[in-house]
Amino acid sequence: MNDEKPVRQPYTPFKKSEPVVPPQQPNPAVPAPAQQPPVQQPPQQEKKKKFVMPRINKEFIRAKQNLIVGGIFAFVFLIILIAFLPRIAALIRDRNPLGTPAPSPTEEPAPTPSPGPSQYADDEDVKTMESDIDTLSNALRDTVIREDKLRIPDLDFNVSFKK
Repeated sequence: MNDEKPVRQPYTPFKKSEPVVPPQQPNPAVPAPAQQPPVQQPPQQEKKKKFVMPRINKEFIRAKQNLIVGGIFAFVFLIILIAFLPRIAALIRDRNPLGTPAPSPTEEPAPTPSPGPSQYADDEDVKTMESDIDTLSNALRDTVIREDKLRIPDLDFNVSFKK
């Protein structure tokens, strides 16, 4: 048994062409048939060789065309779905499953807290701190920060950079 796997040829969109058979050489042992005198034909111009396209696999092209057309349809479907998605969401959101309207809110006055004295209002430490802050603020308010004796010197702006 032969366990070797056959070699797989790469896929190509072109069909395989038939093998080229070389022209047969005349066999010298066989006599050539009697030849008729050549008939003179009018001189022909050399024919230009035409470009021959290789055979194309039509199934491959159809598969590619189907893939492209399917992609275009999918793209158009997604665009339409995206365009109508907000409308569909609004319909779902606005639909009330019970059919009864939601109750409207009613206005209720909020209770007002009664401001009372703080629990630290009679504390001795808080009273001493308040008196210290008042003394410091009075001292800062009475301090003179301005110096009238300091004057900016007059500057001579006639400067020349000539040699």
